[in-house]
Amino acid sequence: IDRADVWYQNQLIRAKEMSWTSKGLTQHEDGTSYNEEEKEVSNNNETLSLETIETTESEISGAQEARRLLQRSHLIVGLHCDQAAGEIVDFAMAKKIPWCVVPCCTYSEMFSCRKLSDGTRVTSYDHLIQWLQERDPRAKVATLDMEGKNKVVYTLP
Repeated sequence: IDRADVWYQNQLIRAKEMSWTSKGLTQHEDGTSYNEEEKEVSNNNETLSLETIETTESEISGAQEARRLLQRSHLIVGLHCDQAAGEIVDFAMAKKIPWCVVPCCTYSEMFSCRKLSDGTRVTSYDHLIQWLQERDPRAKVATLDMEGKNKVVYTLP
């Protein structure tokens, strides 16, 4: 098995182990947790426990398949994309396609090399928004009508 496929499979396992609430992940990078009683979401005016929601999976089986899919993409979107935010922007810029990122966690310790144009280290959510915007001169920022981390950084076609 290719190294990329092993990495990809490990990331799929990690993603499936994530626990979500109506406000996002139950545990953030800083160790804070959302209220465990928040494990409900609304669906067509009906309240459902997250444990009872059934999903249909359309899973990409390996890194090669993911790579082919990305190469055919005309738009890249990252919602709560954590560590991949910068790579989403870089990939879309390299392909000359529009992108849209709704970031959440900063991961300032993991990405200590992220710096704003003035040299300031990216250590906060606002810094992350600015850093993403600075990566692409076409980038715009808007505020989504939702709770929590609600800034979207994007480009238009």
